[in-house]
Amino acid sequence: MMMMMMMMMMIIMMNALLLLVTQCPPAPGNDATYTFQFGSPGDDYYFAARVNLDNASYLDVILEADADGWVAVGFSDDRTMNSDDVLGCKRDPSDDSVAVIDTYNPATQYAPNEVDPTQEGVCTHSTNFNNGRITCSFSRLIEAIDSSDRTLSDDLFLLFGTSNSGGSATTRLQQHDDVPQISQQRASVTTDSSVTPNVTQNVTQCPPAPGNRCNLYFSIW
Repeated sequence: MMMMMMMMMMIIMMNALLLLVTQCPPAPGNDATYTFQFGSPGDDYYFAARVNLDNASYLDVILEADADGWVAVGFSDDRTMNSDDVLGCKRDPSDDSVAVIDTYNPATQYAPNEVDPTQEGVCTHSTNFNNGRITCSFSRLIEAIDSSDRTLSDDLFLLFGTSNSGGSATTRLQQHDDVPQISQQRASVTTDSSVTPNVTQNVTQCPPAPGNRCNLYFSIW
């Protein structure tokens, strides 16, 4: 009996701790300093990140881009656009609303991007679409919580992409318009300050699939 009570207490404490960790943190202030930045505010593409000061389990993110469809950042282990964790902000053209969505690129290269079915660990703070520009601010749990997530504090390659093809928040990210910029080196967005992009790497070759259009298959988001 005593053993059962102790086990129940442990379960209750673990659930309470999990609730505390996954509870959305407050939104950063407008004067918040972001320790990692790619680009600058107002650029064609801008990504910024920092560890949340109120809950260190979360990463605060800003995404901005001149785009009508979506702006996203991908976290990759191999720069080949497969098995990637992709966080994006997507505009619905039916009402110009913008939604933060957690997506992933499957392990099979050239397979379509997919929406994470749970969307757990994502906390939207603000979104906007104005004059052809998408902006959003959100927090995401740093630790991976399912098989489609990456632990965002790891040293990973970063992919920076946009598209003018939007849609519902429940649908995947359509193919990007231009070849995404991909970091030359691995980086941790929790400890590093920036990365150098490389847009000339060999990512535009068509896969050996007869009849497939290259612009549909050289990338998965």
